[in-house]
Amino acid sequence: MWIYKYEKKFENIDKKAIWELWSDIENWKKWNPGIKDSKLNGEFTEGSTFSLKTIDGREVTLQLIEVKKDFKFVDCTQLPGAKMYGIHEIIPEKNAVKLVTIIKIEGILTFLWRKIIGNKIVQKIPQQTENLVQLAKKN
Repeated sequence: MWIYKYEKKFENIDKKAIWELWSDIENWKKWNPGIKDSKLNGEFTEGSTFSLKTIDGREVTLQLIEVKKDFKFVDCTQLPGAKMYGIHEIIPEKNAVKLVTIIKIEGILTFLWRKIIGNKIVQKIPQQTENLVQLAKKN
């Protein structure tokens, strides 16, 4: 298993604004520089799937496996020999909100998927988090 965790606290940000941007999958490209297009199949609820087309042309389907409105969602990507989880949390603090993103890969081919996609994904997390917060402040 491989885990990467990124967290940062932001002051004067509304957690509901963050949640609205997270749950609006079809507009993730506005704040996530690695996404060219995205589509949610159904509602933003556990069990729903969504597809992403990356800037480099890859297409991937993910499933929402946990959704706690205004606080957390977890998505899962099935990979040959592994599963990759994206865990996204909003943690309210006094006068601030901590945003947490965890990428976890587990399975027999974890080492391979970490090298192929895991390391690339985690390099973009700080910038996409900043973009997300700036967009939330405008909304």
